[in-house]
Parts: sequence; C-alpha cells; structure tokens
Amino acid sequence: MTDQDIRAKMQKAVDHKLSGVQDDPWLAQRVMNRAKEEEPVMKKKLSLSVVFVLVGILLVGTALAATIHTDFFNRVFGSETRKDVAEHVEIIDNGKGGLESLFPKREYVTMDAETAEQLIGAQVMSEPVTVHMGNHTLTILSAVRDENALVMEMTLENPEGEKALVFSQLLNEEKGAYFADDAPIYFSIERAAEMIWVDMENSTDTCVHMYYYCVFFDDLPDGETPVLTAAFAEQPLSTITDDSRIHTVETPIPVERAVRTTVFSAEDGERIVLSPFSMKVTLTAEDNERGAAMASGSEQQMIVVPDPESLARIDIVFEDGNTYTVIDKDGNIDNTVYMCGGLGADAMDTRIVLNRLADPEKAARILINGITYSRTD
Repeated sequence: MTDQDIRAKMQKAVDHKLSGVQDDPWLAQRVMNRAKEEEPVMKKKLSLSVVFVLVGILLVGTALAATIHTDFFNRVFGSETRKDVAEHVEIIDNGKGGLESLFPKREYVTMDAETAEQLIGAQVMSEPVTVHMGNHTLTILSAVRDENALVMEMTLENPEGEKALVFSQLLNEEKGAYFADDAPIYFSIERAAEMIWVDMENSTDTCVHMYYYCVFFDDLPDGETPVLTAAFAEQPLSTITDDSRIHTVETPIPVERAVRTTVFSAEDGERIVLSPFSMKVTLTAEDNERGAAMASGSEQQMIVVPDPESLARIDIVFEDGNTYTVIDKDGNIDNTVYMCGGLGADAMDTRIVLNRLADPEKAARILINGITYSRTD
C-alpha cells in the first residue's frame, strides 16, 4: 500500500453517496482466520445437579446475549439514538457565498427486539474486536452483515482528545462523518463504500461513538470474512510522501455468517435482493436506453451505469397492508441510511442500507417507480 492509495481511499470516503464506484484502491490480501483448536471430549458422566447448573449458565448466557443484541438493534436500526427529521433548508458552504440545499424528511421507527432477534440475532458478532492505531483505539462492539452490506457499532478513542473525524448532525443527514485533513489515522472495510453516523449524545471529547454502514463492491458470500484495514502514522497521513512511514493493520471482522436474503423479480427480469436491513437493486441494460444512466470513470475508461437518482420511489408493501416508503423523491422522503450505485461485477447494482429492520418473509411485493417486483423464493 502506498501513500497514493491511502489518499485516494480517503478522498473516496468523503463522497460516495449516490455515486458510481470503481475499483477499490486497496487490494490488500485478506487475513485468514486462525483455526480454533478442538477441545478434548469429556467422557465422564455428569451428575444431575451439575447438568442443572450448566443449563442455568447457558440460559443466563443466552439472556445476556439477547440483551446485548437488543441494545445493538436499538442503536443501529431503531429510534433510540435518532429523531425524526422534517424537511428543511440549510446553507451549505460552497466557497462562493453559500448554497441552499433542501434536506429530505426522515422517519425512524421503534425497533421490536423480539422480531429483530429472530431476523438477525444469530448472525450478530458476539465478542468485541479492538484495533490499536498509535494513540487511537478503535473498538468494534457489535456487527452484522448480509451478502450486500455490513453494519457495525464502534467507538474511536484517544485519551489526548479524539479529533480524527469531522462530524455533525447535519453530516449524519448527508454523507456521514469523514477523516480530517490532518488525521494521522484511517480505517475502512476492504472493497466497500461506507457511511459513518456519529452518535452525538453518547460521544465525548475523547471517545466518538459511531455506527458504520457499508455496502460491498461485490457480493460477499456466506462463510467469507470482511476485513477492516487501518492505517496510522506519527503525522497526518495526507502529508506523508514515504509510504514506509505508514503502519497498516488488517483485522478480520468475525461475521462470517450472512443474514438470509430474499429475491424479488419484475416481469422484465430486473431483480431486487432484500435482507432485513439492506436492498440490492439490479437494473438491466434497457435502463441505459431510457436515460436512467450516468457516466462514471476516467475519460479513457468511461462506463455507463444505472443512475441511483432514477430510483424515484421505492415502497416495500407488507402482507398486513403496511407500507415502508424507502424513497419518495416527489415527497422529499429518504428513509435510507446509505445508498451507492455502480456496484457489482457489471457495475449495474445499486445497494441500499435501510434505516429500519424489515422482514422480507412478510413483504408481499416491492414497488420501484410503480413497477411491481414479486417474491420468487
């Protein structure tokens, strides 16, 4: 990895929302999980009292795990740390006196812990993972993934003051936090585009509490391990010209098991892959002919990919008659956390992280711009 790689990755982190994505500049080799040693089999018979004690311990452990999961669900998928946002106008500094920007309405719902546990509880990471980067400590508290997206709860700490990230409530509504120009650290999931949502109420001067949402450039099949790559130095990474002064750490995130997805298809063959917290929309070549496309890449390597902006309205209609409006551009409603286009092997995928949990098995159909997608599995 070179300093150019790091600067390119940091620049991409600033603006991924609703944009085409090309090759990942970091092509680091994946870190293989260490095989766990098998424990010897206990052949001695256990007394009935010991069995009762062991059962009791297992029940307590299960209850504790469920409680930890519930806290995670509430923070990353529920309304515990988020408030509904009304449509509002903000003045954005564009270096030319400011530009008016209309921010969409966002709605959050109370998360049902029992349903969440049934949908994704078994796949949630059970033990925290810590990454040290000089004076900075990144702790991944919990994580869960499907084949399209990964969601993590994290803290970033520095006892001398944590200033590596630039964040605000307005950035939470826009593209998320980003690394400061003078940041001596950087971290990212390999081959993924990300959005960092900072919990303003639970962050301090020395500890930033955040939720990391990312979509994979390509499907990450069940059984494979996402890898977090961290870089750090004794000076701002953006000022380094000698890559030997940059330290890197690769950390596998122990979420090999992917949450199950459900496929929905339209009559023309277009597909949607839905999980409880993400959606992958794969458009066909005809969309390019309809003008629902955008150019991406350099002048020498220009490609045409589906434009996420063409997804003007997305509704998930459930069997009980309730509807989750994911996007409604006419109504200026955006109930996504993160959205990125130009993904997949042919750059035809748009991947979306939802701002709430949705049970795919209870979804009767999905509507995109009025076109019906029916469940196929």
